[in-house]
Amino acid sequence: MYEKIVEILVLILLEIKRTRSLNDLDLTEIEAKGYSPSEISTALSYLFEKVTFTDEQGNQAAHSSPHSHRIFHDVEKIAMDAQSRGFLLQLRELNLISDIEFEYIVERIMLSGYTNATLEDVKAIVSSVFFEIKDPLLSGTRSLMLDGDGTIN
Repeated sequence: MYEKIVEILVLILLEIKRTRSLNDLDLTEIEAKGYSPSEISTALSYLFEKVTFTDEQGNQAAHSSPHSHRIFHDVEKIAMDAQSRGFLLQLRELNLISDIEFEYIVERIMLSGYTNATLEDVKAIVSSVFFEIKDPLLSGTRSLMLDGDGTIN
């Protein structure tokens, strides 16, 4: 259900990285890809909450190093296809997940018993980590507010 929100977050952060300005962000391109205003609003709420939480808790760089590189173990390569591994690396590169969250997601995939997790499988796990996580070491409050008629398809 929240997989679309994860997709929108990636699109927004890629656009911000390209334009270097939140003011130049064009959401009509995202709407044109078929995402609803409620889904876009939820993604933006999550993004702003994450930025606020990170600022309040101190720089997230304490948990990650921009110069570290994650090499997947052979068993992890069996558990996830190349597209899924690339998606996780992209989330980490965009600072949507910390190193700790990255390892937690990989661990959940491994413990779930996948022999070849697809991109959709990984997006489902990532969205559950983003929006339903209970461990305070891994996330902020992560409660999202939708408007009264807001639905996520």
